[in-house]
Amino acid sequence: MSENWEEKFNSLLYEYSLLSSEHNQLKLTHERLKNYSAYLEEENEELKSLIKNYKFPETLIKTKEISVSKSASISTLKKPKPFFPKIERPADIPAKALAPTKTPQPQPDNGIDTEFSTCIYEGFFVIGINPFTLKSKPQEQILFEYPTSSSISPAMKAVIPGLSLIFKDVRELKLTNSASELNNLIYGQIPSKRNGNCFIFTLRNETPGFSEATDLPNANREVVYFTCLLIEDITEHEGIEWVTSKCYCISSYVPAFELHYEVLCSILFLKRLYRMDIMKNLSNTENNSELCNINVTKEGIELLQRLGKIVNIEELVEVNLSTTNLDCLKFPLPIDISTLDIPWLCVPLFSSLPFKHFCWLIAALVQEKSVIFASYNLGLVTSCVLAMRALIRPLNWTSLTIPLIPDDLRELLEAPVPVLAGINNVEKKIREKFSNIIWVMLDEQNVKNRVQYYSGLASEVAELEPSLMNQIKEDYIFDGLNMFDKVKENQDNAVKIAMTLRRYWKGILDKFSLKTIRKVKRVRKVVDSFVGNEKVFVEALASTQMFANSFDD
Repeated sequence: MSENWEEKFNSLLYEYSLLSSEHNQLKLTHERLKNYSAYLEEENEELKSLIKNYKFPETLIKTKEISVSKSASISTLKKPKPFFPKIERPADIPAKALAPTKTPQPQPDNGIDTEFSTCIYEGFFVIGINPFTLKSKPQEQILFEYPTSSSISPAMKAVIPGLSLIFKDVRELKLTNSASELNNLIYGQIPSKRNGNCFIFTLRNETPGFSEATDLPNANREVVYFTCLLIEDITEHEGIEWVTSKCYCISSYVPAFELHYEVLCSILFLKRLYRMDIMKNLSNTENNSELCNINVTKEGIELLQRLGKIVNIEELVEVNLSTTNLDCLKFPLPIDISTLDIPWLCVPLFSSLPFKHFCWLIAALVQEKSVIFASYNLGLVTSCVLAMRALIRPLNWTSLTIPLIPDDLRELLEAPVPVLAGINNVEKKIREKFSNIIWVMLDEQNVKNRVQYYSGLASEVAELEPSLMNQIKEDYIFDGLNMFDKVKENQDNAVKIAMTLRRYWKGILDKFSLKTIRKVKRVRKVVDSFVGNEKVFVEALASTQMFANSFDD
């Protein structure tokens, strides 16, 4: 019954997001058509007036000659101001990459094969503000995508803008004598290291595929990962320069988050180099229009093309990428490919929670308690949600997993099924309404107060077996000061903890079977083979829907 409800719920949620996005796009299209229609009428009247009042040369008498002369003369008249501002396209930038009014359509990279191999990425997107909404209520849209022929469906593309552009900040660019803001926008877009502006969201794949035996996480393509990097950029529309939010995003079935992040930073680096070349040729008196509306350079697309040709990474030792102006980007792959996503996701989680709080939280999750992480740090909150999901593999969590709940979908907190999710922030009075949810307030200064829940929940959660906790404790050496730094010791410890948990979950699953879990007496017999605290824990685990779903038919 709950499975049917969940399927209907997910379906309705997806349809709602799609319809909401389509509704907004239709409204914007309607406004654009109204404006364009009014413009055409005005220009038509002006053109008629110009033709009527123009005096053609008297020496031309023949009708044919007059016709020719008329045509030639009209073309020499002063042209009315164009509806769309003219943007000079530099030679090394694809024309569609600069168009601010619609999604560009570059030619797809024929080297990307998304059907028969495991590609390192599926699509690249730049999401920004629709220029026609800059002066009113900013609306997000896809400004650029590459390639257009990919496994990312139109339905997915419809909801990507709302999930990726979390903050829609817009302000008019004000130039000072020092041009400090302009310089910061041109030179300061590339983060010196990973920070809260790099985050991840996921969408459930509409047609998950059958995978051959492989340890690669998400090998069955259950979800699509979207690695996002938020920046501020310069947009020009109708002669006015604006500072707007943009999100650079790579979608993939492969959770190679660090590689995708490095590629996004490299694309921004190449864009900065290109702008620096433009600035060399600009005088102090010229405007900055040539620096605006640049999403990606030709060399950036070249980088994406080379990335798209990398397939079956489980067979590789290292990924190497480079372009003319980009030094070789090296990404070593782990020997155990099943840990590909662990360092990126789990170090921030372990750095944010005391050891005992983490152990209690992971025990609560596998007993299907709802867990919600809250933080204004998008990178932290989304990493923690996905880390919890990664740390319970091979247990098959089939309930809701939402790395970041949009503000307009907070009713998901009321879902009558277990929820693992992240949220920007939630007030205390709202939290108190949900006695079934465990809240992890990551922005709480006192780390001992971060895990919060209704007192009655404590007695409902059977704790992990003590010897397992001791094994985890040996490697649980983290601090909250460098959670985003690439510290090898932290990454190695995170992998060790993940492997310890995986062996434990697998050891429990191996004592059961699909036939066993269908018979109550057989389940009881296996549970009774455990002793002490572990027996209590395994009994609680074996009674969950997640546990039953962890066995293949």
